[in-house]
Amino acid sequence: MTFVTWHKALLDKLLLAGSALLVAGLGVGFFALADRYHIPPVWIFALGIGGGFIVAVGRSLRSKFRQPLFVVFFVAWLVIHTLVTLLVIKFLTILWVWPASFLELWIGYAVAFWLFGLPSRGKPRSK
Repeated sequence: MTFVTWHKALLDKLLLAGSALLVAGLGVGFFALADRYHIPPVWIFALGIGGGFIVAVGRSLRSKFRQPLFVVFFVAWLVIHTLVTLLVIKFLTILWVWPASFLELWIGYAVAFWLFGLPSRGKPRSK
């Protein structure tokens, strides 16, 4: 292993550990603020679920955000996804979150592709 690859591997591990600590610190900070201002913890869970949805789904469909109707669809899908996840956690066990999220996301992607078409792959590279 050369010095450059060893250095890069160490940097990758340090960045991974730093991002994990940042996420954990933000989570603790959000719950501390919620406790201080008497905000129910379910709102913090909803914030995390919505944030994860925006990052994961929004990134894969970012070329569609130029269409105003897609933005409305995306916001409605965000609300539905958050509510479905919170309702599954409340009324079923935590083990049902993955299958329910898979089914809900599959339906959401199918409807998005049906209404708005497949996302573009970007500009073809010139040779």
